[in-house]
Amino acid sequence: MTDASRNKRVLVIEDEPHIQEILKAKSGESGMEFTFAGNGAEGLVMLREHGPFSSILLDIRMPGSDGMWFLEEKKKDATLPQTPVIIFSNLSAHDFIDRAIAFGVKGYLVKANHSVKQIIQEVRKCADHKACTVDRY
Repeated sequence: MTDASRNKRVLVIEDEPHIQEILKAKSGESGMEFTFAGNGAEGLVMLREHGPFSSILLDIRMPGSDGMWFLEEKKKDATLPQTPVIIFSNLSAHDFIDRAIAFGVKGYLVKANHSVKQIIQEVRKCADHKACTVDRY
C-alpha cells in the first residue's frame, strides 16, 4: 500500500448500518479513513465541517435528504471543494444514472454487482483522479 493510499479520507453517505460497519472493518486494511453520514443533510455538514475528503461514496435512497438532494445542494454551494463523488446504490435504472452524471458524479456503482474489496479499489482509483467506473446495464 502506498503512502498516497494511506492518506485517503473518504466521506461515506449511507444509511445502512451494516454497510457502514463493513467499511469501518476494512478501513485499517485498506489504509483509508472513512467518515460516515446517514443522509444527505448530514453529509453536507460533514463535508463543510470536516473536509476536505479525497472522495465521496454516496447512496441514493436514504430517509429524509437523499443522495440526489445532496448532489443538488453540493452543486449550489460554490464554496465546497470539487470532491469526486461515486454513487453506490442498488438503483440501476438509466434515468438515475443519467441524472447523477448530469450532476457531475465520477462513478456509479450498483451495490449488488461489487464486493467490498472492489468498492474500495474503485474509491481509491477515483480519489487518485483516474477513470471511474459507471455501471450501465
